[in-house]
Amino acid sequence: MSARGRLRWGIGKSTILGVAVLAIGLSACSSDSADDAGDTDPEQVTTVPEAIVATIDVGNNPVDPGFTPDSSTVYIGSNGDNEVLVIDAASNTVTDTLAVGDKPLTTIVLDDGSAAYLSNTGDGTVSVIDTTDQTVTETVQVGDAPADVIALPDGSAVYVPNRADDSVSVIDTSSNTVTTTLNVGNNPTTGVALPDGETIYTANVGDGSVSVIDTATNEVTETIEVGDTPRIGALLPDGSALYVINGGSETTSVIDTTTNTVTETIETPFIRPGATSPDGSKVYLISWGEGLLLTIDTSTNEVSSSLAVGDNPTRVDVLPDGSAVYVTTDGDLAEEGGGAVAIVDAAGENVVATVAVGGAPSSLGVLPDGSAVYVNSPESDKAYVLGSP
Repeated sequence: MSARGRLRWGIGKSTILGVAVLAIGLSACSSDSADDAGDTDPEQVTTVPEAIVATIDVGNNPVDPGFTPDSSTVYIGSNGDNEVLVIDAASNTVTDTLAVGDKPLTTIVLDDGSAAYLSNTGDGTVSVIDTTDQTVTETVQVGDAPADVIALPDGSAVYVPNRADDSVSVIDTSSNTVTTTLNVGNNPTTGVALPDGETIYTANVGDGSVSVIDTATNEVTETIEVGDTPRIGALLPDGSALYVINGGSETTSVIDTTTNTVTETIETPFIRPGATSPDGSKVYLISWGEGLLLTIDTSTNEVSSSLAVGDNPTRVDVLPDGSAVYVTTDGDLAEEGGGAVAIVDAAGENVVATVAVGGAPSSLGVLPDGSAVYVNSPESDKAYVLGSP
């Protein structure tokens, strides 16, 4: 059968229960060694269409989902409709549709679950959503073309990189006002906070640098030179190392967050942002041009495996227990003309199942409790929910 066709059952009766791969399926594939990791044999992959438990209309050009910490609510921005859909995760139904700013992009929810913050890249604002009554309570003017939204772990402040004016706006969440605007590198697009909340890092696409912000003083204390067109790739759970992917250089810079120095530079072709295993032993990155999931062993900072997952992989996420890795792709292991989600057994480093979804799936998120995975497709304007049938 063609690699682009629907794949057959190839490992007996193994299937997906919720978003966890059953032990029978894992054991059938985990015997393959890492030496064969670059190949995905259709006869060793199971297609599980029944893994999709809900399909939700989410408007024009849906973007990354945001979740409340208790996994009860999902927020999906509709970039083309200037709305945010509020989804009840128990029933997977849209309970509210909120008007926000122009071209909503990134949604985060504070760790206490009290409010969600959404960047609107088209009009330079951030919408503040009260998660109790699901209303937009404030619209905060920030800089030009805000991209990412980074909240401190204690929820006291939100940092917003503004791509078009090389700045970061600091929002005090008690008053929802901008208290400080910091000058950083050229075209900051992504950022991350250390777990202790003392430091924010922004990757600056335009000048190949990472800005280091001290959150106590709200000053840029250091600028770290990395590769071309950098983005935040992954942060280890303990905050000890930051992996910055350099798309223009086809490398990944490893930053020691204690010294704020680049300790390793890893060759990673055609790279996209990734995720970490819960124990911090692995970093998962995707090579979209080569259709690979790259696994970096964080003890050596070497690529330990390269696994074929399908054409043009775009996003990756990991279950909270670390057992499985989910990768969105745009073909190869999908139906003709559609996209797919490749499910990888983290222990065996094998693709054990695929789920066909709409074309060009571009965003992916796992509920904090691991009970469901949300995949958004801008071609079909739908969210596909993988969970318990």
